[in-house]
Amino acid sequence: MNKDTYYQLLQLGFYRRILREREENKKKAGIMRGGNSSALVNGKVVGIDPRLTLLRYLGIEMPSSFDDYLLFDAGFANEDAHSALLKEAGVDFKCEEEIPVSYTIQTKSGAEVLVTGRPDRGIIKDGKLAVIVEEKMIASSWKAKQLSHWGDVSPKPENIIQGAHYSMAHGMLPAILCYTNRAWHAMKVKRENLTLPDHRSVLGDGDWTFGVKPFMTLYNLEWRDDKLFVENKSTIITPKSIKDYYKMIAECAEDGVVPNMHYLDVWGRPMTKSKVEKYYDWSHIPEDDYNEWVALIQAECDEAWADVENELRELEESLG
Repeated sequence: MNKDTYYQLLQLGFYRRILREREENKKKAGIMRGGNSSALVNGKVVGIDPRLTLLRYLGIEMPSSFDDYLLFDAGFANEDAHSALLKEAGVDFKCEEEIPVSYTIQTKSGAEVLVTGRPDRGIIKDGKLAVIVEEKMIASSWKAKQLSHWGDVSPKPENIIQGAHYSMAHGMLPAILCYTNRAWHAMKVKRENLTLPDHRSVLGDGDWTFGVKPFMTLYNLEWRDDKLFVENKSTIITPKSIKDYYKMIAECAEDGVVPNMHYLDVWGRPMTKSKVEKYYDWSHIPEDDYNEWVALIQAECDEAWADVENELRELEESLG
């Protein structure tokens, strides 16, 4: 075996994996997913582009690339590393399928829509689930600055809401949002623009930094009288706003409407469309006709999945 064969075998496993997962995800069409946790407040969205949530609800998704999946897998490895440390510390905890979330919402038509999710981790105390932990990995210098307690102290709204959503569904438990950066990154910023410029993870002296070392940043999430608090600061997020987001998505599907929204952060400040909608890949497709919009995106996704199947066949033939 040489390096080319080894790489091809990894690709082979990747294609087989995402095709298997696609078949599994087809069964989840018509189910709202916790990974799309967001909120609807005064007609504005806090969190994820609702078009992406709607497409996932309809069972329409593009295949991931092999390169992008490296990052996705690293997130799982990060969770496994934390599990190993917690076991060494003698902590009792459960993960994902062991502590599932499942409930229904009702649309204006009276339809019952299932919402499901799998929290990354739940800490057990006295035999009961006591704290929800949502774990995220940082993989770039600009995210390190944005999300960290020494940088901008600005966790992503959808990350906050995902942790809050799972804690809400498990009885309004406290939650922890845990960000982990496991790499060294080049980062040139003025120290005066950092919250904690002398933090041990920040590299450089004088007025400018030149990099950042591995670090962890954690945020406490807590429900108080149906209002979410992040680090003891009140947000605009309520249990109703989280459920209203899913209700809005389901009703868009019922009414045949492509959601076109404005956005807020968890503190109620406006967010630009470009910042939230940067992961939407179909801006070239008109949105005035819902059925055509769905059909054209479905066609593009089907073509991409057909390419995956063709590449898999070519690899299988090449490798014998």
